[in-house]
Amino acid sequence: AERHELKVDKELFELKYVNNFQGDLKCSQIENTASYSIIPSCYMIYETNLVEFAKIARNYFSLNLKYSDLSGGKIERIKKYLKLADINISKIKSWNSLIDLEVIRDCIIHNEGKVNITFKKINSLESLKSKYSKHFSINKPLHENEKYLIIKFSMCESFLNHLQSFFDDLIELFGLNKDFLAGADVSEQKLKERVRAKEEYEKAVMKAREIYDRRMKFL
Repeated sequence: AERHELKVDKELFELKYVNNFQGDLKCSQIENTASYSIIPSCYMIYETNLVEFAKIARNYFSLNLKYSDLSGGKIERIKKYLKLADINISKIKSWNSLIDLEVIRDCIIHNEGKVNITFKKINSLESLKSKYSKHFSINKPLHENEKYLIIKFSMCESFLNHLQSFFDDLIELFGLNKDFLAGADVSEQKLKERVRAKEEYEKAVMKAREIYDRRMKFL
């Protein structure tokens, strides 16, 4: 009985902490599972706060339509909308990394992390393997016949840093970090929008960090 218990304990340990995937990337099953929850949370924070910045832009630049009046997916609509205010978010340094975040998040949410022909962005996923080779791979777990996304915590940390960098740069494009005078030189409405934008940014970064730290505490 004692030998059986030792064997069970060893198997449980290996299941949780030892690499259980084909390939060279070392990632435990529990680390991969936790990353599957952090990545969608990061994307949710990115998307919802972009929506808030679109609302701020409407007031700050007195735009006559809503971002939802435009065509395309939500991120694409907001990108077009902010261009109306002469803000091109596709030129922000971390923009391409957050597009990568969207592709990975879509695979987790819409295809259970499986990398197969039913996932429309499979070619985009394949191209990410070399780009993030130290943090990410596409391989088969033991006892599985399908390939899955394998994601280390270091990749989640990287996306958190890109989120912070993105909103830092977005605030710069809004002119929200520049010194300005109250009173006759600026309207009360613009002053409120600047303050609100900074609050949204700080809330976004704080929430992302909280989610990541909370996941880490349980491991």
